[in-house]
Amino acid sequence: MGVRFALAGRAWETVDVNVKSKVIFVKPVPGISVVDWNVDFNVDLHTVLVRKIRSVLKGDDTYPYLSPRCQERLAEIRYIARNSGILDNLVTPLSDRKYAVFPWVGTRQIITLNYALRHRHIKSKHPWITCVYLEVIFDGTKEELEAIIRDILDSDLDLYDLPLPEKVQIDGKYNEFVPLELLRKQFIEDYLDFEGLKEALDKPLE
Repeated sequence: MGVRFALAGRAWETVDVNVKSKVIFVKPVPGISVVDWNVDFNVDLHTVLVRKIRSVLKGDDTYPYLSPRCQERLAEIRYIARNSGILDNLVTPLSDRKYAVFPWVGTRQIITLNYALRHRHIKSKHPWITCVYLEVIFDGTKEELEAIIRDILDSDLDLYDLPLPEKVQIDGKYNEFVPLELLRKQFIEDYLDFEGLKEALDKPLE
């Protein structure tokens, strides 16, 4: 009890916890919490949703249902996003060898691009499941990395050739009894989408 956290633009303090029911009781408190939610969610983001996020960051619309603190935070994020170049550039340099790739596509599509870059022996990382960008280590220029991504999109990529992890993590009650090659096939068919990636990146961003 007594832990403060931020949610919905306000600060809250826990007053009681029902562990059995997994319910917490809170009260609103003044000030700004230093504890934010830092939990990833096991869901897939659709390209339409990710593009909407970009649209919100790029636009100037106001949302009256947001608290003043949330409105301030949105303004801060918009400022950072616009000045960083991530809204209009596929590849953004972070350092001499490190780049951020923002294709603004859904989870299945960005995971496909992640493994496709690894297939080209480029060190690529998708930090967490709902992350909308890739971290790439590349000994070359921004333009060269963009050209490689374009070449991937123009290729006849075989998803079964991608360097997937030996133990693909798929939720399933009886996975321990399923041969690894079948789990790998399920991962490719259910969690990757090369055609969707190509279609999304062929469309100009609005």
